[in-house]
Amino acid sequence: MGRDNESSGSRSAGEAGPVDRVIERLASLQRPDGGWPYEPGQQTSFTEPTCWTLLALHAAGRLTPATTGSACSFLRGVQLPDGGFHSVAVDREADWSTALAVFFLLTIEAEPEAARRGVQWLLGFEGWHDAELGQGMFAHDTTIRGWPWLADCHSWIEPTSYAIYALKRAGLADHPRVTEATRMILNRAISSGGWNYGNTWVLGTELRPFPSTTGVALIALAGSGDGPEARRGLRYLGRVLPRLRTSWALAWTALTGRYYGFETFEAPEPVDVDRRIAACLQDQLQPTCRLRVHELAVLAMSALGRDRLPFPGGPGLLQTNGATATANEAGVKPGS
Repeated sequence: MGRDNESSGSRSAGEAGPVDRVIERLASLQRPDGGWPYEPGQQTSFTEPTCWTLLALHAAGRLTPATTGSACSFLRGVQLPDGGFHSVAVDREADWSTALAVFFLLTIEAEPEAARRGVQWLLGFEGWHDAELGQGMFAHDTTIRGWPWLADCHSWIEPTSYAIYALKRAGLADHPRVTEATRMILNRAISSGGWNYGNTWVLGTELRPFPSTTGVALIALAGSGDGPEARRGLRYLGRVLPRLRTSWALAWTALTGRYYGFETFEAPEPVDVDRRIAACLQDQLQPTCRLRVHELAVLAMSALGRDRLPFPGGPGLLQTNGATATANEAGVKPGS
């Protein structure tokens, strides 16, 4: 269903494949301040597309010292005295994007003092967690702490998962905040499989999961055991994979497959994931396509082999002599 040893898209000798062309396109979009916009032509750089693009360039082996230096200058400019990062230079309040900035800096081992201060800020950043919150409206445990998008807000799946990526990269996988946030993610799982933005039931109705947030959550959970929530989430991705159409959903589903092994999806029908990614990348390069930089960067990463991805590994995936074992070899069970 997927290959882990090459980039998507077959090509003849000397011909650049879609991944190579996308990486070149992403590199060309760096703005003079060192950051990246959400869309080509925007005159403002943002932390999220900057970090995902840098991670994609690094994974593809195309992150140059000049690009890194300029990008780190941008990131220093959006870090506040308290150590947190904000999403755009005009903001003056740190937010969820701190996790992505720390994750990138630790991945390439750059700006150690900035990364250290960012880690400390993340450990102290809490949302609104109260037993009275949404009483009678939500089914999840509102007292379990994760990370919010913004200060004084409730915790949600994506910012919590990104913070876990960063803190695991910092060597803090066993920190109480990571342990509690892992419980939060498990508590927010949809009973039929997968995750959405972070609610399970609202006003007596069970909500539907999303492929992208399911993939984001599963990668955060890697190494936390082979629990039923993870198995159901993997099987959910296997069910929806044949009909995925958006680049963001396909990217996170493919990344999860690379990470856990596509066989854990137990997909009901075969899917050529590499061909699907290559076609989606090709579509993104068309002049008529409205390009979203962060989505394109994550999609490009999803075309790469497991050993090139930046996400911290866990006991569920064994790495031996630089080669990653398959999910079955590593003991990740496909579920019952």
